[in-house]
Amino acid sequence: MIAFGLVEDNERFRILIKKEISKLNYSTLVIDVVDGYELLLKLNVAKKLPDILFLDIELPKIDGLLLTSYISQVYPSIKMIGVSSHSNKALVTEVLSEGAISFISKHFTSPDSAIYKLTYGNRNVFKEAIDQTILNNTYIDDLLFNKGRELILSTSTNQTNRYESKRSS
Repeated sequence: MIAFGLVEDNERFRILIKKEISKLNYSTLVIDVVDGYELLLKLNVAKKLPDILFLDIELPKIDGLLLTSYISQVYPSIKMIGVSSHSNKALVTEVLSEGAISFISKHFTSPDSAIYKLTYGNRNVFKEAIDQTILNNTYIDDLLFNKGRELILSTSTNQTNRYESKRSS
């Protein structure tokens, strides 16, 4: 059984993502929150941490990019999939550099749309992202960046901070 977490402030997308998670017969949703602050509170008291966390990047209170960096350091067992309806190469690079394993657009919530059909055909991007994330393989959906394998990650701010603190010692 795979435990999932979801951080999404848009009610429409939360419902659609939860519906996709429920279709997986090997899953359970252990955290379902609407902002970054609520996520941190839930993680601190969780009896079961999520194996995979779907993390919206644009969130109220504490944004997803900051959360990605924090979670990768404090909860390294949680594998993160960044999710956004607004993205570009720089954002994808930054989210992956800070600790997310995968990044997908919210277009997966509309598999009957023309853009989804044109880009993915009958593929299930949501499931592909989960499968690759479980294997610790980076997954970037084609709609975001069709040359994901060529993406060059930058140095994480966590690594930069560790380097700076070692230098000043």
